[in-house]
Amino acid sequence: MYDDCITHSLSTPNPLPQWCFLMNEDEIIGRTELIMNDFISRMYLYPWVCGLYIEEKYRGNAYGFLLLAKAKEDSRKVGFSNL
Repeated sequence: MYDDCITHSLSTPNPLPQWCFLMNEDEIIGRTELIMNDFISRMYLYPWVCGLYIEEKYRGNAYGFLLLAKAKEDSRKVGFSNL
């Protein structure tokens, strides 16, 4: 499912969705996404961070903080002032 979402998001000129992966050499150990909306009734609130995940054996090292910081940075780079 994620492969399909990522592949299709790369072929659109829209700045969202964006995917952030945290790697340990060739292993994905964490991820998060920036998406357009999370609440269908409030479509004007965007972008959203969703799907923050850290593999269990890597938890407790503030890696989630790193991914959130990267998501904030990426959202600013494409012109969003709020996240």
